[in-house]
Amino acid sequence: MPKLTIFDCAIKHSSEACADRLASSLNFDYQLIRPPKEGLNNFKESTTTDLIIIFGSASNVEDRLKWQEELAEICYRQLKKGTPVLGLCFGHQLMADRFGGEVFKAEREFKGIRKVTITHSGFGLKKSEEFNLFVAHSFQVNPDRLGELKLLATSEDSPVDGLYHPELPYLGFQGHPEGSRLFYDRDISPDALLDEEDINLGLKDGLSLMASVLKSYLK
Repeated sequence: MPKLTIFDCAIKHSSEACADRLASSLNFDYQLIRPPKEGLNNFKESTTTDLIIIFGSASNVEDRLKWQEELAEICYRQLKKGTPVLGLCFGHQLMADRFGGEVFKAEREFKGIRKVTITHSGFGLKKSEEFNLFVAHSFQVNPDRLGELKLLATSEDSPVDGLYHPELPYLGFQGHPEGSRLFYDRDISPDALLDEEDINLGLKDGLSLMASVLKSYLK
């Protein structure tokens, strides 16, 4: 069974429900590390991990916190070793910043669900494929300053909804394909009430995207 490392960057509540849902649905084992709460000493870079996922956070890249900079460097070194890294929401912004992109505060906060269109085939995804993903963010990546990264997905609200590295096994998404029902109830529903059909669509499409990506790496 594949062994993943999930960096849970949440400030207030653990995202373990999201990790558990992915692990049980996609059949992998994982270690959950919470850098804002426990630092990064529990991650031994010599330990074999098949893939790294960086979850979201209420903190922002512009905070330049010590754990953020350390996490970006750890993930960069793992990428250079050939370990795939998947950045989600804050994780997507963190690595975009590490690869020379620009992250900026949007004119408004985005919470709810939105349709994301894949612009580049690869990683188990097909060009023009669409996914409805939960979103909860107020920062995003500047489409004119992507650094070393290339566009992977876009949407009406966020021109840069997904990125990939052309040489290293990195990709990231601005949305929350990992989002569980608890994530929706706790982080989205206070501000954006969705009907059950849309909630179930976000859960289904998010899991479908994650399944495609992980399958392409964990062969």
